[in-house]
Amino acid sequence: MDPEVSVVMSVYNDARYLGESIESIFAQDGVSFEFIAIDDGSTDGSGQILERRAAEDQRLRLVRQENQGLTRSLINGCALARGRYIARQDSDDISFPGRLRTLTDVLDSYPGAVLAASSCAMMGPSGELLLQAPAPACLANGEIRFCHGSLMFRRDAYERIGGYRPQFWAAQDIDLELRLSEVGETHVVPELLYAYRINEDSVSASSPVQKRLSRLATAAMDARRRGLDEAPILKEAERLSSSGSRAKRIEPGTDNYFIGRCLYAQRDRRALTYLWSSAETNPFSPRVWLALAQAFVLGKSSGGHDVNLNGIVPRQGSENGRA
Repeated sequence: MDPEVSVVMSVYNDARYLGESIESIFAQDGVSFEFIAIDDGSTDGSGQILERRAAEDQRLRLVRQENQGLTRSLINGCALARGRYIARQDSDDISFPGRLRTLTDVLDSYPGAVLAASSCAMMGPSGELLLQAPAPACLANGEIRFCHGSLMFRRDAYERIGGYRPQFWAAQDIDLELRLSEVGETHVVPELLYAYRINEDSVSASSPVQKRLSRLATAAMDARRRGLDEAPILKEAERLSSSGSRAKRIEPGTDNYFIGRCLYAQRDRRALTYLWSSAETNPFSPRVWLALAQAFVLGKSSGGHDVNLNGIVPRQGSENGRA
């Protein structure tokens, strides 16, 4: 019998967090699922973790491939899906208990819905709470998007619109969400069911290209609505997605600066560590030194306190990154 849900995860060198992420899926109950993991050419031991867990639990289907990037991996993983619903999960993120059951119930209850999402928490490298965001989130142009890893969508709708498109090396989720919105409804639950991780590479890795490809995804939707040919837009997206366009073009230390500022807003003393790392990377940035001074005052005061995701939702134990 086919499972209700196919969980699709792309993995590339995430051994530090992978065990915990896998366990958060295996801890889901109340729904039948398969877990499709694409090892996208990992070199850090992630493949061995996946191999061991696949041997222990037949629900995990492991596919190995040479490194092709997230979009190609998701295309390959979703093509193997047998469930009537596809749920995403990123390899350094956490699904909270009840996530799959809740989103499945939503799609079961609303036949016109093709996409379901929930509220998410943003966490730091060590599980620090950075932000708790309700869903949905709005882009500047008024369009709605959600945390990519938190999505669940109907497989038949996904296949009908052509799935993820290889032209979008980044912003593949936005392109998919916009096209799904053209064939059905989106339903959102207010519960906090997912936590996505921001680490030292997340913010600066694809930010400039992400923004440009996001705009192209929106432009392609506008072209479709007006009955125009979207092929030139897709060609531009493909050009931007080429390897030469993926280089970082953002101020050094931005990633740790962002994490530090989020922690400072939470009155978390650990802001000091990240801001100091940002200052070491970019010693001539006035904003970094100002933030560092503020965090130092926080650390010396009695008002600061530690905030951790554990205080919101209990986290699952794991191997290689067990909390």
